[in-house]
Amino acid sequence: MHTDALAFGIDEDGETAIFREERIIQARRSAPQASALTMGALHRILRSLLGAAWKPERVCFSHAPPATAAAHVRFFGCPVDFRCDVNGFVCAAKALDARLPKGDPVMARYAQQYLDSILEHPHATTVDKVRQFVRALLPSGRCSVEQVAQHLGMDRRTIHRHLASDAETFSSIVDAVRVELATRYVTTTDRPLAEVADLLGFSGLSALSRWFNGRFDCSASAWRAARRGRMVPAR
Repeated sequence: MHTDALAFGIDEDGETAIFREERIIQARRSAPQASALTMGALHRILRSLLGAAWKPERVCFSHAPPATAAAHVRFFGCPVDFRCDVNGFVCAAKALDARLPKGDPVMARYAQQYLDSILEHPHATTVDKVRQFVRALLPSGRCSVEQVAQHLGMDRRTIHRHLASDAETFSSIVDAVRVELATRYVTTTDRPLAEVADLLGFSGLSALSRWFNGRFDCSASAWRAARRGRMVPAR
């Protein structure tokens, strides 16, 4: 709530829960140290809430692995994976059902009032909010200005007007988010390119290929090979 640069989410799938961290406002260069610091702080917060005995089953980072992950494993106390789709923790969903050992109903009410006051006076710009919803809606294949407008409680003309005041359009934001996510998925994961196409909201692999060639002047497979130190095949 105190920064528009980060977003956190919890996804539950049966007996497993994933705490994920997403960077909304991206720097020009990837900063693995920033991700490690954020994840380390979140780990400390969760342990303070759930008890010192809590630890994740696995920790995931989207960036490439360091020369050695010994420090990561020592700090988190569990296996650590790199080149993942998200930065986050994997843990048992039942851990979320435990009562907080230091829970205080009075402080909980104050905390709720405080968070409500922040939500009533958001600092995020329309561009930031649209970018966040684009990132969330792309994999669903339903990322349209109408869908985003519905989530924001605006009509499409109002959104276009706000974006234009910051020299942006809905299409430019979608394209920028796709560029950011495409470079991550293609470079730091082994996902099949057909899955990458789905995650970026394309109708299929051919649509991704045309877009990727237009943006990067090479194929996605050539980009992946070049970033991993292999010879780029001739076009």
